[in-house]
Amino acid sequence: MAIVALTCLGVRAQESSRDIEKGPRKLVAEKQQRERGLEKKSADSDNPLQGLTKVGVVVDSTPLYKIGLSEEKLRSEVVSRLNSAGITVVGNKDSDTNGQPPVLKISVFFSLCGPRCYSSVILFEFKEKVTPNRHPSMNIEATTWLRWVYDNYDDFPMERIPEELLKSLRGGLELFLGDMRSTN
Repeated sequence: MAIVALTCLGVRAQESSRDIEKGPRKLVAEKQQRERGLEKKSADSDNPLQGLTKVGVVVDSTPLYKIGLSEEKLRSEVVSRLNSAGITVVGNKDSDTNGQPPVLKISVFFSLCGPRCYSSVILFEFKEKVTPNRHPSMNIEATTWLRWVYDNYDDFPMERIPEELLKSLRGGLELFLGDMRSTN
C-alpha cells in the first residue's frame, strides 16, 4: 500500500514538474505571438498602400494597334476600376498636399509569337517620391510596390486577344486593390 502511495506521489510529482516546464514555454509562446502581432502591425503601417486615396496613373505599352487596343483604352479601364474602388485618380496637373501624388505605373509588354500565339507581361509599379536620409535634398522616385501578371497562349483566336489582355489588366488591378485593402 505504501509503495502504491509513493508511486502515485511520484506520478503527481512528474506531472507537476511537466506543468512547471510548460509554464515558461507557454509564456515564451505567448510573447512570440504578441511580438508577431506587433511586427505585422508595424509592417502594415510601413505598407506604401496604406491610407491611399489619390493616385496618378501612367500606362505605357508596346504597340497594341495590331490587336485593336490602345494605351488610352487601357488607361480608361484602370481609371474606371480605381474610381469604383474609391480611389481618386489625379492628372499630372493635380497634386497631393505635398505636391507629389504617388503614381501607379502600368507597363504592358505584348508580343505576337505566331499567327495564333501571343504572350504578355503586365507590370504594376506603385511609385512615390522618397527622401533619402543621407541626402534629403535629392528628389528621388522609387518603386515601393510591384506585381506582374503573365499570359502566354498558343492556338488562340486573334479576335479574343484584346479581351484576354483586358482580363489580365483587371487581374493585376485586383492584386493592387487587394494589397491596399489588406492594410486599410
